[in-house]
Amino acid sequence: MLVNGMCERGYPESFAKQIYQQILGFGEYGFPDPMPPVLPAGLRSAWLKYHQPAAFTCALLNSQPMGFYAPAQLIQDDAAMAYK
Repeated sequence: MLVNGMCERGYPESFAKQIYQQILGFGEYGFPDPMPPVLPAGLRSAWLKYHQPAAFTCALLNSQPMGFYAPAQLIQDDAAMAYK
């Protein structure tokens, strides 16, 4: 499917097959076994940040100290989102 689509868009078949093989190779190490259980938590966090930015920021502030983002940076990020 990928190779056919690339060929339809004018890429040489050899190049399309090379890209396909690289993607297969990435799949061998790009998503380790522990990754799948973590994905739902990341999706929930992204949903919360988009739909409920104040609650998301509050949860992060309640988790301090995180050692990654300072509270002032979290508040600044929330202000930049400004409930758009």
